[in-house]
Amino acid sequence: MDILIPSKKTHIGWCLGVVFATYIASVTSASVTTTPLSTKPEPTRLPSVGTLSSTPRALTLDQALKEAVTRNPRLRAAKQDWIAACERIPQAGALDDPKLMLGYEFALDPFGRREMPLDMKKWTTDRAIVGFSWMISPSRKRRQRTELAVYEAAVAAANYRRMVYEIRRKAAQAYAEVFYGREKLRIADQNAATLRQIYEVALHRFHASEMTQAELTKIEIESLRAESAQTEAQLAYDRAVASFNGLRFYPPTTPVTVSDIPGVKLPTRSATQLLQRAARNNPELEELRNELEARGVEVVLAELQRMPDFELSLPDVRTLSQMLMIGMTLPFFNRARIDAAIREAEARREAALARLHGGESDVGVRLLVAISMITDAERIIADYGARIESKTSGLLELQLQNYAVDREDLLNVLDTQRMLLDIQQLVARARADRLVGVAELEEILGEPLMPPFFPSLSVPRQPQDQRYPPSSSSRLEGRLKGAKK
Repeated sequence: MDILIPSKKTHIGWCLGVVFATYIASVTSASVTTTPLSTKPEPTRLPSVGTLSSTPRALTLDQALKEAVTRNPRLRAAKQDWIAACERIPQAGALDDPKLMLGYEFALDPFGRREMPLDMKKWTTDRAIVGFSWMISPSRKRRQRTELAVYEAAVAAANYRRMVYEIRRKAAQAYAEVFYGREKLRIADQNAATLRQIYEVALHRFHASEMTQAELTKIEIESLRAESAQTEAQLAYDRAVASFNGLRFYPPTTPVTVSDIPGVKLPTRSATQLLQRAARNNPELEELRNELEARGVEVVLAELQRMPDFELSLPDVRTLSQMLMIGMTLPFFNRARIDAAIREAEARREAALARLHGGESDVGVRLLVAISMITDAERIIADYGARIESKTSGLLELQLQNYAVDREDLLNVLDTQRMLLDIQQLVARARADRLVGVAELEEILGEPLMPPFFPSLSVPRQPQDQRYPPSSSSRLEGRLKGAKK
């Protein structure tokens, strides 16, 4: 076995290593525990559903809104309800089908239970009987039923529009939350990296006896807080992604990321003009107004139940020259029921009126809140994002340079770092809040503000039956065209 004899250079290296180990031992004997951030294990995190490293291409806002609208089954159900309501219009004003009665009359009594009437003895053979009857409601009742169906169809159309804007609002708000979660995670990673650099400099200064143990412990605490903030930001991002996928009807664990928030221009800044446009175009108010009209028609229809219905009857077609019967209902026997139906219809109309008044108040409050949110977000973006953030970032860079050469206090550096972190999160939150406010304003106004400007609202097939009044059909056409706007 060969014995390796170290050279002179190797012997000098060993000596230097022994000296360095002795110095480290002396530092350790002073009960100081130092752990460089670069060697710290990564904090344990839950499985991520939206980590930035595994996400596909960024999803734009218009793509997200289009998916949320086109893939929503509740919206398809609302459209089918709209179509069904339109198809009820020709049925409401139509007359009942006539009845055909078929019978068979025997010339002789086969059972011998009665004697044949004298007027029937002239028939010596059996014969078939063909009868006819037709229940005819007054035209005024049929017009009111048609009018009620027209307003019910308009309610369904307004409900469809309301659901479209509601889905777009929720999708845009979820998009904003994903954007904010991504920015918050990026800011947390950047903050942790900066604190890691500060810690490395502080560790060298501590080894050079230029820093106390308390100062080093403080930077370690800040580093641990930064790591915890990273985990919190990742969990918040995962929740936002799961909610966003749910609104687009994708599996909650589908990886997704979003692109930047586009700038959306408001139609006007005047609160008065916006209130006027909301009162005119808001789909929820339109639905409530149509419901109020429908309940008013129900009151009139309930009062018309006091009018009798008529029945034209022909017991035997061959005796047309001898017998033609006209019957009618007697509504005064059910006057209590009719009066109760009228009171019920009036109560439903008052309830619809109260809902309309409440909806008008809610729309006004929501509009002012949305305008205030947008204005405040734009203020933060203009003040902090354009000026304060850049100056604070420059100040932190200067302090880090001075701190590296021992010309800056650690507490000042940490204060500036925390201030920059708060400013960056504030700006990211403001950018997300502006989109949230714009989505809220779009739903209130009933006008598309975000691209795509509106999905295709195809009007259901118009009924061609002419048995209901032209005024009702023209009103339906106008309301359906209004629903398409």
